[in-house]
Amino acid sequence: MKNLATQKENSSTQIGFRPPTPQSMYSEVAQHYDFLHSIMTFGLARQWHNQAARQIKLQPGASILDVATGTASLALAIAKVAPQDSVIIGGDINEQMLAVAQKRLQNSHSQASIKLKKFPAEALPFDNCIFDVVTMAFAIDDLKNRQVCLQEIFRVLKPDGQILILDLSLPDAAWMLSLYRILLWVLSRKPHFFFQRNYNDFQEEILAYQGRLAKEELIRNTGFNQYQRYSLSSGLVTMHLARKSK
Repeated sequence: MKNLATQKENSSTQIGFRPPTPQSMYSEVAQHYDFLHSIMTFGLARQWHNQAARQIKLQPGASILDVATGTASLALAIAKVAPQDSVIIGGDINEQMLAVAQKRLQNSHSQASIKLKKFPAEALPFDNCIFDVVTMAFAIDDLKNRQVCLQEIFRVLKPDGQILILDLSLPDAAWMLSLYRILLWVLSRKPHFFFQRNYNDFQEEILAYQGRLAKEELIRNTGFNQYQRYSLSSGLVTMHLARKSK
């Protein structure tokens, strides 16, 4: 895991934020989302979630909010390492994804409690300053208003609370980028995997790489400090970390 916070990036790759994936696509693929995500991430998705969970420093009785939890993959990873008396809330706006998440919780053996709720990431239904950690995995670019979401996360975090965002990016190595493009092409020949009417949106989302610096700027402008970012799996994913001031 490589710390990139102080490294200079090639400005040619900073092309802004990618277009949101329609919620209709998530609704259609919800039952197969984890399988598809595993294919698209070369089977590394679980490893990334586990790395993120280990990066969070949780005290006994910690309260964690996983925004845009999807099928609760990150919430489940955190529950495996969190103190037993911790409480994790996973929220999402998509009912189909939450239904899959609920089934996964029933089959899990996590030591920490996980509760699922339906709510938009831009309007968190919680009081100020109540969470120790807020996380989000692979969802920042699917939001209607990223800045409002970050402001909401800042609001519900306790002083010195931590934010962690996992974000898909394109591989740094040319050979891996070529392999990734080939994989997308292969999937495009199998429309039943992604339901063709939404596949083009998904492909555009992945290939329209958003710069890591754009995410850093978004986080810093919201008021977070102690910012760090890490490149996972040769750039396939970036982990962003920061804290709310004490």
